[in-house]
Amino acid sequence: MDTEVLVKLAASGNVKNVEEEWLSVLENETATPETLLELLPVLETLAEKGRATEAATLAWTTIEMFGERFSEAELLPAAGGMLLVLNKSKELRQQVTGLYRQAFADRPNLEALLEEAGIEGGRPVRRAVRTLDVCLALENGTYLAARHEDTTAQVVNVDGESWNVVVKTPDGECELGPVEVADQYMPVEAGDYRILRDFHPDQLVELVEKDPARIVISILRDRGNKLDSDQLRAALCPSPIEPKKWSRWWTKARNALRRTHHVDIEGRSPHYLTYHAAASTLEEETEAEFIRLADAQDQYSAIEGYLRECKARQQEADPKLLATMRDSLDARAQRMEKSQHPAALAARLVQRRVEEELNQEDAEQAAVQTLAESADPASAVQAIEVAALWPAACTCLEKALPERRVELLAALLPLAPLSVCKHIASRLADAGFTPEQFDELAGIILSDTLKYHSGLCWLWDGAAGAQMEPIRPLTLLSRLLALLSDIKRSDSIPREKRKRVAADARTVLTARRFERFKACLEDVGAGMASTVRTQVNRLDNLGRAAREDLSKIIRRQFPELDVVPTVSPWADENVLWTTPEGLVRKQQEVEELVNVKMKENAKRIGEAASHGDLSENSEYKFALEERDLLRARLAQMQESLALARSLTASDVPTDHVGVGSKVSLRHVESGTTAEIRFLGPWDADIDRHIYNYQARFSQSVMGKTVGENVTMEDLQPPGEYQIVGLDSAMA
Repeated sequence: MDTEVLVKLAASGNVKNVEEEWLSVLENETATPETLLELLPVLETLAEKGRATEAATLAWTTIEMFGERFSEAELLPAAGGMLLVLNKSKELRQQVTGLYRQAFADRPNLEALLEEAGIEGGRPVRRAVRTLDVCLALENGTYLAARHEDTTAQVVNVDGESWNVVVKTPDGECELGPVEVADQYMPVEAGDYRILRDFHPDQLVELVEKDPARIVISILRDRGNKLDSDQLRAALCPSPIEPKKWSRWWTKARNALRRTHHVDIEGRSPHYLTYHAAASTLEEETEAEFIRLADAQDQYSAIEGYLRECKARQQEADPKLLATMRDSLDARAQRMEKSQHPAALAARLVQRRVEEELNQEDAEQAAVQTLAESADPASAVQAIEVAALWPAACTCLEKALPERRVELLAALLPLAPLSVCKHIASRLADAGFTPEQFDELAGIILSDTLKYHSGLCWLWDGAAGAQMEPIRPLTLLSRLLALLSDIKRSDSIPREKRKRVAADARTVLTARRFERFKACLEDVGAGMASTVRTQVNRLDNLGRAAREDLSKIIRRQFPELDVVPTVSPWADENVLWTTPEGLVRKQQEVEELVNVKMKENAKRIGEAASHGDLSENSEYKFALEERDLLRARLAQMQESLALARSLTASDVPTDHVGVGSKVSLRHVESGTTAEIRFLGPWDADIDRHIYNYQARFSQSVMGKTVGENVTMEDLQPPGEYQIVGLDSAMA
């Protein structure tokens, strides 16, 4: 029985007959893992008919049966395909994960990659499987081609512990996580035309002469399997083929291509070339991929890929295929809406995208209706993972609930993907959102930078789209670096969120050739610049390339930082010495300010604003003034913390008075003795004779040795004292 008949049987709902026919196909000795790939539409149809449980049972039973005849590595492509279709099945996820563990048991630290890929942790299956397949194929020296650009890269190093990958591109080296590298690149052979062009031009010249068909086929595959001879000439001339030699070479290449049976050549001046790797068309391949994907947001990526490919081939998208995908998305969304599934909105938005391509009127009507009937529309939008769907979601939200548009958009902005913040801010500004309201929103973002990390990145990048009082760049930079430091140390923050925060921070710090970062450095002194450099160098979650670039910028603007300092520790303005206990107390003050006082202030601002006319609202104005004071205080505290260095016993000098010294004194006239200690400003306590080493009096004592005299007015009796002993206050 062929696949088409089985699909129709599955569509009829006769599960028993489907199971019988399925098993009869598998029991045939000629059945292979490739046979399973052909049967995937049967599982998809069962799932669409509400029989996903039975379909999953068929899938894992099949894997068990074939496991006796084929190796784990041979089974993985088919098992992965079934998982893509039935991605809600936890048992199937576990079974496929087990195949990966067995097939790649010899790979060190495989468990770390499985965790990164998220195949057992809830990440969309398509992305998780792609991450595993790409990363397990990578070795030092592997060549890569970008999925969406005409660029290439080469693997320099694969970290055996973290699975982070350092790649070399024409712009330099950069470090990517395993999910990022799989999202951006696909492994390609060393003989791929793009690799030869960018990495081995000498080999390209040789192959152009010896094997012209291979070069043309490689270019065809790179260009969507279709191009004409003029486009081919533009790709190869003037390098590696000289224009005057083109005609002769093209005659030779045509003869070679006709012998391959993979390339059709039609027309003349120009000739039109089409490459056929297999019998399937672009539409057939796209439909098969669409069917395999059970998540609407993954299907969105497949749809966009198909539309890009059509544009590259200069052909119209197939209306029949688009209509099929639209109907499938509509049916899926209806099922989800009945059960109030949060992913229903995503399905409607993807459906909207297809209907736009079909030039269908009221393409967004279904998504608008879904939001209008949602119990929590803002949360429904927040559940969307694909940033490209957010603008459409916001547009539909405004149409569904026009009376609440400002409230809902303001709630979404701090939580939106970074790339969408400007869009939402512009929509708010168009709706009459005032500078004061934007300031209030900024206060909310700064009150919890971990929760609103993309909002913080948006503020740092200039709060595009908003009209508001500018926030001191150094304040935002300090918060951004502090956030990166916090997520690096925290084990309670999910790995995926840590990566997302680091990626957003890296994006805005390096944006427009580090424009904002350079401008920020113009307003700081060498001491703060040194502190920023120290912080940056410690943030390995920024990636090696970004850290090095940021440090180079600081070094160029402050060359004096690399000069060996001659200043004494107590006079060094770039360091604030403190005991570990003092540092903890100051950090607790910051936490109290951010998590209690600033949140209370933000609440008071909101309550005061709700009372009406802001121009006559003294409570609102007082709350805003208090917010500005709290921000200024936080900025000062963070700048101090950035300079802080914990004092250790080894830092305390033994031959002269310094930071951390305990000094024994004797009154010159009366012989009365006393002890004083010099510690940091967060440790000072005059009543206990503990002095801040930065105070004017303390600075006058620094550097003195046993036998020298000092004047002490705070001791009893006051007067001149002689230093009779030195010890460490850290003992």
